[in-house]
Amino acid sequence: MIKEQPLKWKTNIEYVFELFVFGFIPFGKHTIVLEAIDSEKNIIISKEHNNIVKIWNHKIIMEYDGEKTTKYIDQVEIYAGIFTFFIALWGILFYKHRQKKWINIAKTL
Repeated sequence: MIKEQPLKWKTNIEYVFELFVFGFIPFGKHTIVLEAIDSEKNIIISKEHNNIVKIWNHKIIMEYDGEKTTKYIDQVEIYAGIFTFFIALWGILFYKHRQKKWINIAKTL
């Protein structure tokens, strides 16, 4: 059995993934280019797109309080023409779900 190695993200590389809505409905390919991974400022910036979503610019910011708390912020700019409202609504639900998963992971550390 061959075990796949974890993806090691690098800046200015185009990563293309098969996209599935709700984990099983095919939605085409999604392209991600990381513009910045700044470990000193704890910021990750990506430019993303697919056939429907022409712009999905994503900035992740992690702010440490020096104690035991980290504030995790997703800032997203979306443009999908007439579908922008629906994609934005899906994005809100997606990021809420993902942040709950991060919280559960953090509790186990």
